Amino acid sequence: MKILNYIHELKDNDLMSDCLRAVVAGLQTKAEVYVATRKDDVRKMLDEHHPDIIHIHGAWDYNAYKLMLSVQKQGYAVVLSPQFELGIYSMRHEQKLRKKVETIHYQKWMVQHAEALIAVSDEEKNELLALGWQKRIDVAQSSVLDNSVTLDTQCPLLLKIYAKVIDSRYRKLMSDSEKEAVSSLIHVGMAHDETMPLLDSERILTLRNLRPEQWRRILLFGDDEDIRGIISAGAQKMQVEIPSIDTSKIWRYPVEKPKVKGLLPDKKLNSGSRPSEKKINNTIDGDSEELRQITIMLVNARTLLRSGQMSVRHLADLYEVIKYLDYDEDRLVTITKELKMRKFLRRMLQVLADKVYLEEGFQPDGPVNDRTTRKIESRIFST
Repeated sequence: MKILNYIHELKDNDLMSDCLRAVVAGLQTKAEVYVATRKDDVRKMLDEHHPDIIHIHGAWDYNAYKLMLSVQKQGYAVVLSPQFELGIYSMRHEQKLRKKVETIHYQKWMVQHAEALIAVSDEEKNELLALGWQKRIDVAQSSVLDNSVTLDTQCPLLLKIYAKVIDSRYRKLMSDSEKEAVSSLIHVGMAHDETMPLLDSERILTLRNLRPEQWRRILLFGDDEDIRGIISAGAQKMQVEIPSIDTSKIWRYPVEKPKVKGLLPDKKLNSGSRPSEKKINNTIDGDSEELRQITIMLVNARTLLRSGQMSVRHLADLYEVIKYLDYDEDRLVTITKELKMRKFLRRMLQVLADKVYLEEGFQPDGPVNDRTTRKIESRIFST
């Protein structure tokens, strides 16, 4: 692991500087650790070392804010240790007016947008929680501030917190090959007929070349999107061995916007509007059970998508019914026209083609690939 520490100034006989020096000395035996005190130094170290974590120490430093803006745009993970500088006494009695202005201008934003805060004591954690700006707060007690704490206990805990941050942001770290592997595994895992070739040679090679750390991210994705069983089924069909990784023991922060678990409902409408549900039921009254099922699932998918709760599991369910049920495709198009959701159907078909490899011969209507389609893909796969 590579950690880049930033502090605006290292001083002699200064408590924060002494804390950082002690931590760096302890961590350097277990990881690659670098220290920068100027933005220019940071830029140089980013180019040379590409750290996994950027750890900003202290508060009320405008240069740290500008640095955080820049590195987050580049995809780096930033954690923040305020070092008691956001405590109640400091906020109320030390340069109160200046800090009020700086809070509005940048300091609150830094706390809110950090991947996590690392406090040096339980007391500091409680004060940070009282601010209400950030819930992701862990404690790594300082060996400089507490004689009962040693570097042998502080440094491994810091490394665990860094790993927690990395595992919690795994989606941002997933490569194109890992995303392609997820699509391939869903496509194969949902297949009813295994007599036909399920994947081309390039996609098979991608699956076979996955490294353990890549599988780790794929399995975490599978847990959060409720497709772990599908991934396992796909790997088994392709005779690809999944490394033994117990994701339940991986320390992570809670998902901020968890998806709805379980199958996409195919019997009961969840549109949230009784007049809307009445119109839908009237439209599909007398149609085949298969058409009713697909229509209800499409309506429920749209409702879940609007609330940000549609999972990849739900997309896989749509894939299965659209591909494998025997239904009147022309009638489905007519139904979606009457319900003013044909455009939604066509966009979902594009998503299914892109992400689960739904073949052209199974598409009941022409896919649409526009800006809204790409937003749908992002909402399902990236959040």
